[in-house]
Amino acid sequence: MEFRGVLWKKSKSKRARRNFTAEYKLNVVDLVTQGEKSVNEISRDLDLSEAVVRC
Repeated sequence: MEFRGVLWKKSKSKRARRNFTAEYKLNVVDLVTQGEKSVNEISRDLDLSEAVVRC
């Protein structure tokens, strides 16, 4: 699964803060609404927290 639209910013934390384009967010919403995978599976596949995908 490949999504474009993830922008990375440098930060002092262990992981750089990511910014997502509107197109990327819509793609995630489409995946959730299709219902083929659970929110947990989608969040793991996209390396996102489940709480972020549920919002």
